[in-house]
Amino acid sequence: MKIPLRIFAFHHVCNHFLPSVGRVSPQKFDYFLSQIAKRKISTLQLKDVPNLLMKKGRVPCAVLTFDDGLRCFFEHAFPLLTDRGMEATVFIPTFHVGKRASWDYYSYPG
Repeated sequence: MKIPLRIFAFHHVCNHFLPSVGRVSPQKFDYFLSQIAKRKISTLQLKDVPNLLMKKGRVPCAVLTFDDGLRCFFEHAFPLLTDRGMEATVFIPTFHVGKRASWDYYSYPG
């Protein structure tokens, strides 16, 4: 049986150029969310996928993930998700909370 589930991974949601995989502008992310809503695709957190897979009569769903808990998620993506009542999963490397991660040298200062 085909599972109507898609998982989308993002890193940066920002307006400035970053040579980074998973970077999208807030405008394009908003358009992406509008297309999910238009197609009546539910969003859920990654932790809810096992329960979804056990249900019969599944509906199309999407999991949106964001790596590293970057400020740009909270500045741009979170408000757009909240306005639409959509969910996402954010992966936060707790060792780096309050610091700049060595792999994230492309992020804007702060």
